[in-house]
Amino acid sequence: MPGLRWWIAGLLMLATIVNYIDRQCLGVASTDIKADFGMTNETYSYVVSAFLITYGLMQPFMGRVMDWLGTRAGFMLAVGWWSIANMLHGLAGGWLSLAFFRILLGIGEAGNFPGSVKTIGEWFPPRQRTIGTGIFNSGASIGMVISAPLIALILMTLNWRMAFVITGGMGFVWIILWAIFYRPFDKHPWLTARERNLVLEGQKELAVADPPPGRGTWLFILSQRNFWGIALTRFLAEPAWQFMMFFLPLFLREKLGLTLGEFAFYGILPYIAADLGCLFGGFLPPLFVKAGLSVMSARKASAAVAAVMMMGVGLTVFASTATEVVIFVSIGLFAHQTLASTLLTLPADLFPKRMAGTAYGLAGTVGYVGGTAFILIAGYVTEHIGYNPMWAGLAFLDMVGVTLLWAIIRAPKAGTGTLAPPPVPA
Repeated sequence: MPGLRWWIAGLLMLATIVNYIDRQCLGVASTDIKADFGMTNETYSYVVSAFLITYGLMQPFMGRVMDWLGTRAGFMLAVGWWSIANMLHGLAGGWLSLAFFRILLGIGEAGNFPGSVKTIGEWFPPRQRTIGTGIFNSGASIGMVISAPLIALILMTLNWRMAFVITGGMGFVWIILWAIFYRPFDKHPWLTARERNLVLEGQKELAVADPPPGRGTWLFILSQRNFWGIALTRFLAEPAWQFMMFFLPLFLREKLGLTLGEFAFYGILPYIAADLGCLFGGFLPPLFVKAGLSVMSARKASAAVAAVMMMGVGLTVFASTATEVVIFVSIGLFAHQTLASTLLTLPADLFPKRMAGTAYGLAGTVGYVGGTAFILIAGYVTEHIGYNPMWAGLAFLDMVGVTLLWAIIRAPKAGTGTLAPPPVPA
């Protein structure tokens, strides 16, 4: 099958769509759940943080599972786990049991991104990795776009408990597709010789040497300055996505007073912008490469562009209508996902293939520490002060993170970090 790697990226995008529909079910249904359980914004932030802490802590472990089992079996395990966990939310009797089910959800969902990054690293040459990453990562935004009207419809026709049951069942459909269509790169019967050669030759463009024998995977990764360049940037970038996912619905419905029907319209627009940001972030580094930059310099330049754009979200402080809020938040989410296309690709660029999933997971843990801390702060600040301090903070965090990225990241020693003339596309 010609262009098989692009179909693989499409399957990963579908997994990410399901991942985010399940994850966002809480955010869309939050007003109804808070009313049923008598929850405040602070209590809600505890429930959200239960997921974020678990998700963050489990990413390196699930990355290790992907490195150990391989992505075919690893994905089926992860998606099956999180689908069951999402359906169990419908049995919650209070915020504590809801938080427990969020913990279970976080364990399974933690496998999606390490597995996707590992798969892209195996199936794509470096010059195309940000495009492959942009495709699968666009599933996050598409999932958010779909989740708002879909879950709102379920809430209007059934109830929030059935919303979790119905969305949770989607994962089992994806597992069937994955089992039928996916095989590892070196074993896939549909991979043409031309595409195999293109990928293998292209991967020499940015080679990464294996560590010396006897060094543990985690110890090796944690000792690398490049890891900390990725991790610290993610620590500062992650709050934007988590805040938009869990507090933007509350802001639109409670602060601005949108009805559920109005939210179904306004709530999807920022995530359409985020989806476009994924694609823009995927194609931007190759443009910088064409301009003569090395692959690592192209990654850094793309991140800098995104950080500058992210400052636009700070204008939300001055917004007084839903339209103004959506415009400024859309700028922020477009910028964030542009940055994400670079950040998610870097573990595959800078670490050996057999460690890519674990490297992504460890960096993700650091990122989710930052995201969780921001959510806990947001729970208190939005309850007692308001939303403006949070919008102002988000405007500058990415700029600080990208400054650290430029200062710390270096091209891997075993590769030149410079792309050769592009191979003929397959």
